[in-house]
Amino acid sequence: MILDLYILARFLRALLIVSVALFLVFFLVEVEAHASRFQVSGASALESIWLATLKSTNSLYDALPVVFSLAALLWSVQMALSSELVAVRAAGRSGVVVLMVPAVFAFAFGILGIFVLNPIVVAASVQYRQQVEQYEVSKTQVRVTEDKLIWLRHPAAGGQIVMRSRHLADSESFESASIFVFGADGNPRERYLAESAVLENQMWTLKNARKWTVDPSLPFQENTAEKLNTFKISTDLTPKKFRANFLSPHQMPLYSLLDAIEWMESSGLEPNEYRVYFHMEIAKLLLLPAMVLIGAGFTLRPSRAKSVSRMVALSIFSGLAVFFVRNFSRVFGENGEIGYLAAAWFPAVAALSLSLGFLLYLEDG
Repeated sequence: MILDLYILARFLRALLIVSVALFLVFFLVEVEAHASRFQVSGASALESIWLATLKSTNSLYDALPVVFSLAALLWSVQMALSSELVAVRAAGRSGVVVLMVPAVFAFAFGILGIFVLNPIVVAASVQYRQQVEQYEVSKTQVRVTEDKLIWLRHPAAGGQIVMRSRHLADSESFESASIFVFGADGNPRERYLAESAVLENQMWTLKNARKWTVDPSLPFQENTAEKLNTFKISTDLTPKKFRANFLSPHQMPLYSLLDAIEWMESSGLEPNEYRVYFHMEIAKLLLLPAMVLIGAGFTLRPSRAKSVSRMVALSIFSGLAVFFVRNFSRVFGENGEIGYLAAAWFPAVAALSLSLGFLLYLEDG
């Protein structure tokens, strides 16, 4: 037990060193980028540093697999060069058993990441997005909201509502709204044209609207419209759901992703990006231990290797290869080229299986 705690303490030290080093690299790059980007917006140096800190936090969280791989590499080299691995083996511990200590910690860290780190990083990402929008040039936002139409489809009263309108930024208000209400049988029942529409709690409030009652068996007549100053339509949509589904999955905590996926499916939208991100976060429970085995597997006994530098290079290359294959798999999954389960879980399962098999091949324990 004492030996396991000592091994874990040495690994935690290596993990802290690698984490701080990578965070500083990300931070310095982001400080320069944000200072140049928001110079014309009047952002101060302290504001640029704060934005860089928020962005670097998100970048470090995304790079956790690489962090664990490099930390395991540093830990194993330090243990081997100090001859501590020789003493551990003399105590009857094989290389596989020794590696189980940081690997189990990586699994526990994955659980901690799901319930603790992920909400913290999401909060930092949302804060970063809100502050960046304050410094963005307003002309760009106006162009987006004035030139692009938004289509919105969502369930309502046993049927569905389809709306085409222009969304007013930073609000739940729409202008030039054209709304079609469909029944449970899929046939249109009502049509509305409104100067403005405001989304309230499970209610659309239309102003200066015209209403047509649609009968599929009869031809549509333009002059049968009923003029309405104010009119309300019941819906299952809320402002919170609307705002949530315009966020990227990186800006939503995991416990909210399932609700967002369900809402998008019921609205006829494609939730592949959200599905892939959700399962990839869960798959870190396997990926992080795999990266530990990859990082330390090549260099577990460098004193006996013919070329230490070659083994270190192979370890770094293997860890980066797994990381980039995971990113490629995520892109394919989001685009629907492969299933979201395969995109999220195959890299983690393959990395764990191959690294464990390679370690068992090298070791006799």
